[in-house]
Amino acid sequence: MTTLTNHKQPIDHSPSTFVVRCLAHSLITGGVALDLACGYGRHTNVLREKDFVVVSGDLVIDGLQIIKQEFQSDACVCLNAKVDLPFCDGSFDLILAIHYVDKGLLSRIARLLSSDGLLIYETYGGQGNNWRFLPTQGELENELFPNFTIIKKVESLVGDKDNLHVNIKIFAKKI
Repeated sequence: MTTLTNHKQPIDHSPSTFVVRCLAHSLITGGVALDLACGYGRHTNVLREKDFVVVSGDLVIDGLQIIKQEFQSDACVCLNAKVDLPFCDGSFDLILAIHYVDKGLLSRIARLLSSDGLLIYETYGGQGNNWRFLPTQGELENELFPNFTIIKKVESLVGDKDNLHVNIKIFAKKI
């Protein structure tokens, strides 16, 4: 496990349990995957173990360097997920975006998925005041409709009792 000088603890390479469950689904058959906002690559290797060719993308170079070293991956791309991504339409069979929240993200990445492509998306937990940046109930489903079928969705309200912000996990298929 790697420790960076600016981190207090070793980098956790444990994948999200939601991602692991989705990758165990019978629809997952390998292909080309984008690990978007990949951080230090905790999902890159899991995708590779599932026979995916993985493109790891993040804005932070440190994480991409760790992925190159630890996973011997050359498919690392420094990118800004807040703008249109530099890939051709239909380039990916699976896109994974974990603990990254940005309004319009799902609309921007939808074009990158092939027909029948799969999306695994998970927001962060909503601790402290960061829940204010999370989507509201129904917001992501509206962004995905009518181009996706939701296979699995888990959501919970977060923050103040009178708001509708949610922590959400979605596994969806492009139709």
